[in-house]
Amino acid sequence: RDINQFEENGIVVDADPLIINQNLVYIEQWTSNELDLSTLSSPFRTVACSKDNLPAMTSNNHFLLIDQYPNLCLYDKQLTLLKEYPWEYDPIPDM
Repeated sequence: RDINQFEENGIVVDADPLIINQNLVYIEQWTSNELDLSTLSSPFRTVACSKDNLPAMTSNNHFLLIDQYPNLCLYDKQLTLLKEYPWEYDPIPDM
């Protein structure tokens, strides 16, 4: 669908809660010395974010959506800003 349709009509989301059986999940203890940060490649591109609060973000195979309060920002795969929407409500804690 065309992104302009979302601006005009809004988006309705009907989501059921995710129920996780605690007996099926095991989280191993992790220590910082297990990860060698020097093996990571240099960043492809960076997005400036506020240092005051950590931005909520979500993505799919094509886009990245970041809550950069007071705006919602939509980026493509190359981290080019496609759209910036004013967000007049409370900050989004998680996506």
